[in-house]
Amino acid sequence: MCSKCIEVPKAHIDDVRHTDVIFLCLSCHSLRTIKEPTPYFGFYHNFLPEQGGTPVLPGFLQLKGKYELASSSILAATPLAVVHFILGGKDRIPTPVPLLSHYLDKFYPSGGFLYIEILFDVASYQQIDNYTRDQVRTVSELTSHLGSTGRVFAFLSNHSEEDSGWLFAGKEGQGEGEYVAMEVQHVLSTVLKPYARILKSSHIVFLVCGSVVAHETPYTQLKEAVLQFDFAGAIIFPAPRFQPLVATNFLVAMMELVAIEQLSIRSVFPTLLSCCKLELTTFARAHTQTSPWGLDIPAQCPQCGSTKSWAERVAVTVADKSRDEDAPDRVSVCRYIYTCKYTNCGSMQKLPPYKLSVTKPPGSIVNSAKTKNCAWFQSPSTHFVLQSSAVSTQGKRMNEGVPTGTAKKARRLRDAYPPLPKAPDLYNVSSMAEWYASWEGVLTLHKDQFVNGKNSRHNLLRQIRNEIVAIHHTREDPEDLPKGLKKAIRRYYLQFLTDADDRRDEQQILGDDSELEEELGMSPEDRELAARPKDAGFYKKELNAWDVAQKLFKQEMDDYDKEQQQKKGVQHSIKYRTGHAREWFNSMTSAHRKEVEEARDKWNRDGAPAESQAMYRKKNLKKVLDDFTEQIRRTMGCRLVMLVSHKKNADQTLSVKIHESQPVNQKKSFSQSSRGSKEWTSEGFEKYAEWSKAEFYPTNDDDDSSDEETNDGKDAMPEVILDNHGYAKLPSQVFTGSMKPVPWLSIADSIPNGFTVQDPSHLRVKEINKLWGHWEARKASKQRLVISVGAASAHMNKSLLENAVYVGEKKSKKKYVEVDDEEGASAAPTPVKRTRRLAEDSSEDSSDDNLAPSAGLVARPSVAQEGIRTPATVPMKDRMSFLRSLSSNREYLLFISSIGGLKKEQSSEATEWPAWATWSWEGSHLPNSVHSEVISSTKISGLASAMKVGLGLGMLLRECKRVIEYEADDATPNTPSYLGTSILGIKTLDLVIEAINTARGGVTRMVKAKEGQHAAITEAGGEEHGTDTAAQTISTREEEVDDEKQREEDEMRRKVEEELRETEEQKKKMAMLQEDMRKLEERKRKLEEENQKLLKLVEVANEKDSEGKEPEKAEEEEEEEEEEEEEEEVVQKGKKRGKSGGSGRPSKKPTTDNIRRSSRARQPSKKAMRK
Repeated sequence: MCSKCIEVPKAHIDDVRHTDVIFLCLSCHSLRTIKEPTPYFGFYHNFLPEQGGTPVLPGFLQLKGKYELASSSILAATPLAVVHFILGGKDRIPTPVPLLSHYLDKFYPSGGFLYIEILFDVASYQQIDNYTRDQVRTVSELTSHLGSTGRVFAFLSNHSEEDSGWLFAGKEGQGEGEYVAMEVQHVLSTVLKPYARILKSSHIVFLVCGSVVAHETPYTQLKEAVLQFDFAGAIIFPAPRFQPLVATNFLVAMMELVAIEQLSIRSVFPTLLSCCKLELTTFARAHTQTSPWGLDIPAQCPQCGSTKSWAERVAVTVADKSRDEDAPDRVSVCRYIYTCKYTNCGSMQKLPPYKLSVTKPPGSIVNSAKTKNCAWFQSPSTHFVLQSSAVSTQGKRMNEGVPTGTAKKARRLRDAYPPLPKAPDLYNVSSMAEWYASWEGVLTLHKDQFVNGKNSRHNLLRQIRNEIVAIHHTREDPEDLPKGLKKAIRRYYLQFLTDADDRRDEQQILGDDSELEEELGMSPEDRELAARPKDAGFYKKELNAWDVAQKLFKQEMDDYDKEQQQKKGVQHSIKYRTGHAREWFNSMTSAHRKEVEEARDKWNRDGAPAESQAMYRKKNLKKVLDDFTEQIRRTMGCRLVMLVSHKKNADQTLSVKIHESQPVNQKKSFSQSSRGSKEWTSEGFEKYAEWSKAEFYPTNDDDDSSDEETNDGKDAMPEVILDNHGYAKLPSQVFTGSMKPVPWLSIADSIPNGFTVQDPSHLRVKEINKLWGHWEARKASKQRLVISVGAASAHMNKSLLENAVYVGEKKSKKKYVEVDDEEGASAAPTPVKRTRRLAEDSSEDSSDDNLAPSAGLVARPSVAQEGIRTPATVPMKDRMSFLRSLSSNREYLLFISSIGGLKKEQSSEATEWPAWATWSWEGSHLPNSVHSEVISSTKISGLASAMKVGLGLGMLLRECKRVIEYEADDATPNTPSYLGTSILGIKTLDLVIEAINTARGGVTRMVKAKEGQHAAITEAGGEEHGTDTAAQTISTREEEVDDEKQREEDEMRRKVEEELRETEEQKKKMAMLQEDMRKLEERKRKLEEENQKLLKLVEVANEKDSEGKEPEKAEEEEEEEEEEEEEEEVVQKGKKRGKSGGSGRPSKKPTTDNIRRSSRARQPSKKAMRK
């Protein structure tokens, strides 16, 4: 959906772009609100609405115009090819297939669709050889286009010979020869054989005449060819003189539903047949007297035989009352009455003169062609739908009350005409006449008695049925009797009844069924497929035979119930239905009972259909898991951790989730409680996903372990990582550490001479063989297969880089700082001596020798790097990628991206800069001094200083993250102990981020100033050197070279401006927080002043009390007061140290605790006692 479909208020556009906002499309919202409609908000915070998510917008989301939902939310994105096999010659067969190709091409705007026309003329052996040889290139083109996931739709356009059903193979001889017809099997095998591998599991449509189906032998060969090439579906039209253009609507609908929306052709076939309908509109010439409304008036009176004897017509009108009270009622003619004006009409019959009544049929008069007495009458349009011989089985029982012939004959027909694989089933059923022929003797014997005995037919039907059943049991190979045997007998005798009332009564007993609409027989597999419930809730409990029988034989039970109710004289009573259904169930035949048991086992094993499971899972999975977990906790006191997996819509994909009990006494759930539990959960999650994939998508391959054991020490084939469409993933920034593409052309020695390295997905077989042979030759000469040119140190083996640093062209000594855990490291760099030695010499036992660098790395003393890169080991070309790897903070990454637009400094101004924030720093941690103080500010004047600032801020961000995640129990021996007492916590992290935003704002202003200066220089240069053609040419070339870089900078600048706006908002919030902090400090200061006043009052009171005391007590009180003063000084000093940021922790006591309170009662003074 886009802005053309929905309208988001401008004031909330920034709100919906936040990362914590989830968008729910209209299609998913419609599926969730089928039962209970709810407003469509579209955007939600963090979670979907059923999971507790709240709408982002204050009101509902408004839709623009109308919308349509596809029958399937899955659209095909895999490559598609339409292959059209067409008979060659000048007289080409007009087909709608080229139109289909133009229609499908619009669904693939970026490629992925291929249409190929293949002309064939295989009337002779020479032509067959030429055709087979010419298809090699086309097959190669199709194979490279389709890959491993592509799909094919094939069409075959040809003529057929009417007398035999053979297909035309081509013209005889050269030039204007005659067409030659050959057997269907020969033509199809010759034309389709070169494409056998591509056409496997594809759909094919035969655009040929229906004579192929009309003759038995060609039709059998056609079905054998369909099975031979393993088509997923085959369609052929039975029209004797079929015109392919007539089926355009059918084919367009099929391609849209099957090729684009990936629906099953079996499920959409009824929809496709509904496209083949004919709209009929009848126009009749109308005359006011002789043919009103197009209905002709008889030329003579039927009663007296007079001609031209009709008097003027009399109109019968009908008034339609108007809804508007002021408007008159509408009057229309509904009927005309004509009276014979012959005076003696009806005198012989003693009847009144004959009157003819003509009622107006549905329709209207066409005013545009109306004259005084004549006009055209237009009847309403009707749709004529082609009656297919195979009736749809959707929602019907096709074997009820209809003779189906013998099972043996049905088996013979199925063997002779096997159904198309994965295509709509063919039902070969014997006709009613064939069934009646097998029981003709019994039926003929009682025919006269049935026709003449109207009142005794019920008992006669029972007698005839009992005789047929008795004879049926005595036969060795009995035929299948129809389910409604008595109904079938009645239908047979209906053709011999002549009385109209009698026939009408029998038809009412038989119901609305007629011989033209008799239901066909249905196999047990088809009955089970049609009766299988789609509701997933039906499968909650294990099904028994009674549950399944009610679904399979619902119609049979209903018929039995109606028959029993007629016997008992009750109608439409539900009181007896269950009892009658039980009676029918208990008296089932053995075949029915076996069918019920097989369906019961299948339904219990497979459960609901996949589509129903997906819908039920989407609505109820979380609720069911929560209810089950809570039930286990309440009833058994258990805590659960469950791994849940299920299939997804995409092929070969899974969804794996973890569900666990909500903690009651713990703060965190099990999966988040500790680092060990997180690792255990992650490892178990991956293993369970592997096991689930093998469970849901089993393969025929043996176990991987057995393959490894029987490999005899040979090198195993490398594993290629594929995407969702089956294509191999190419190296990205995760592997190369750079956003630039892999320098394929720089790998000179790894490819043969004259070989052009392309994207691996575009390599052809010839090129792959050439490259493979080159590598085999290098392997035989014990040379490396692939040489990495200019590889970064991050790509090398960790064991090789453990004690190595990068050596550039200027082989200058690197500065090294010794990290001391106890006293801290000095900020000044200390040079150390190194012994030059190749890195690969110190790692002889490494398993990755081919990745070792040949030069450029020297050994150095180990400083416990723990596998983390330090600035000293980063070459100059990889510094930007190293800066990005220091932190994943969004503000920091935007700052690093913005410094790319800065220019180099014109003058190298010496500034003081800490050693740990330079590119010569070799420690994996910052020194101890940094953990107690932070640099306040510095100046950015160009690219070099900006990279230094970025390095320092990135190192601080990385160190803050380590301090926050530091745990003494999990710390390694090489981790400095001062991380536990460091001030680089969350508050410092916020300050660093604020400094990053400030620096990013400054860099943005510098970039804008640089662009403005560049524009001014360009304008001035144009005025001064307007006549200098050479200068203009050089300037134009420079602009073309920098054009691409300028576009990237513009895009980056736009992002930076958006971030600047967010930074300004954050600054405003910070200003408000600072104001609140100032108010809190002011309040704290007032409380301290009040505290001082209270202390003075206490001292004054103590002095007054000490005047009346005895000398000894006075001395004791003076000592106590001295102790109080000493304790107060200690408390005040402890506070000052806490504020100054020393190592001591601030006191958590409130300010009023500074007043010492004695636990013993104070004695009254002498002065008080004298009073």
